Amino acid sequence: LFNTLPSLNNTIADLELLASIMQKKGPPKPDPRPPQIIPDPLTIGSVNPAIHTYFGQFVDHDITFETRSILGQSQTNIDTLLNNRTSWFDLDCVYGLNNEFLTLENNTKFEIAFNANGDEDMPRNPTTGQALIADIRNNENIITQNIQLAFFKFHNKCFDELKANNANANDAELITQVKSIARGHYQYLLINEFLSKLLLPSEFNRFFGNVPFDITTS
Repeated sequence: LFNTLPSLNNTIADLELLASIMQKKGPPKPDPRPPQIIPDPLTIGSVNPAIHTYFGQFVDHDITFETRSILGQSQTNIDTLLNNRTSWFDLDCVYGLNNEFLTLENNTKFEIAFNANGDEDMPRNPTTGQALIADIRNNENIITQNIQLAFFKFHNKCFDELKANNANANDAELITQVKSIARGHYQYLLINEFLSKLLLPSEFNRFFGNVPFDITTS
């Protein structure tokens, strides 16, 4: 975003020091806080649940991804970067660009695997353990993994129900319908459960008004 600024170039010693501090190694540091703190009830803490951090990470992975920029001495010209995600909130980090991650039941559903503990998991490369998903960044931590897995399961459930109620519909039509339903629910969560908590009410209403977002459209 700021290609005119110098890049941050850390030495190995800098990174080792940071890791040591994060692991709380070494002698304890003096406590700079005063003996008694009287918190301001208007500013203390956060009223947003922790899941917003990880849902925001998932949303970020749905709209931006590039593989060319490198941290270090050589700067990347951001004007030459290409976004490998669509810029819409359309769950392409789940479906890919051409539904290529629908691999079960005639390429209509997501595979749900099981890990060594018997818990539901995303399908993985048996050698590397890497998740076989549209955006490998959703394998970064267990919470984003489970958000991804939740959309897998939601798609599969919707597909089963639509197919049971529309015996004459072909699979391509059903997938289109399911993706519309999944996107609608995702966008509803994004607007009503995420942005509504992050934005000031006046700003939220300026963008979205007072009419609830309809999950039947996307």
